Amino acid sequence: MTANDEAPVRGAATSLPTVSTLVLLSGAWWSFYAVPLRRKEWLDIMLDYGHHKRTRYAPNLLDRATQGALRLLKMRV
Repeated sequence: MTANDEAPVRGAATSLPTVSTLVLLSGAWWSFYAVPLRRKEWLDIMLDYGHHKRTRYAPNLLDRATQGALRLLKMRV
């Protein structure tokens, strides 16, 4: 090589930083866009289930009073 020769031009770098950036951006998209859509559906299902169990097996004061009044009137539910 002589002094006038230039180093060859590097092509697209398919190295670790490029690949890790692609993986990071894909993971960020998955975490912030795709996952909350599914998580919201499961969250709604679990909240509905928990509300049903809480109101069925641990009623509040008004529910207990109503159930007692219905038992007293022999209109058992």
